[in-house]
Amino acid sequence: MKFNHLKNYILLHSFINRPFFFNYLRLLVTGKQRNLKNFVKETLKDYQCQTVLDICCGTGDFVQKESRKYVGVDINPRFIFFAQKKYANQKIKFLLGNALELPVGSEKFDASLLVSTLHHFSDEEAEKILKEVKRVTQKVVIIIDLIPYPKNRLKQFLVILDQGSFVRKEKEKEKLISRFFEIKSSRRLSAGLAEQYGIIAVPHNQHE
Repeated sequence: MKFNHLKNYILLHSFINRPFFFNYLRLLVTGKQRNLKNFVKETLKDYQCQTVLDICCGTGDFVQKESRKYVGVDINPRFIFFAQKKYANQKIKFLLGNALELPVGSEKFDASLLVSTLHHFSDEEAEKILKEVKRVTQKVVIIIDLIPYPKNRLKQFLVILDQGSFVRKEKEKEKLISRFFEIKSSRRLSAGLAEQYGIIAVPHNQHE
């Protein structure tokens, strides 16, 4: 589906980049995302993760309140302000920053999350992000990303609304990620009207 006028497209996305409209649209499309959040929580438990880095965290939907430390990073200052106001405390903080150059210095985390992230970046950009993720991740990377070309017309429209220009097929996602990590498991995940693909991966030098 294509928009007839570029101005309408820009106007629509100017609204989506505001926390209230972003959260409302996400609730409309994905509901409360229980399947996705359970996928994340179960993986964090399986790998005994106490510190979590959430890359492109948006408004903080996947904040991990039970972790010893959670850091969310996003490039949208409105999202970061919203998340800080709603969730921030001694264990939870949000940083304004670019996924291509994570603003965490040499700090390491047990787990890194990339939820609805990679389809916003070209292969070249995604490789830079995955290198950064590998640099700061000790145990496991949890990736959840859109599946392209849904048959349902409404779902096709929702893929457009998501703003991502690089929605990859499952095997393409795995090929990209396996350059930097060993994929342990993967599966399709449903969340309301959205179709997602979940991948659990570990650094190549990690042995169980």
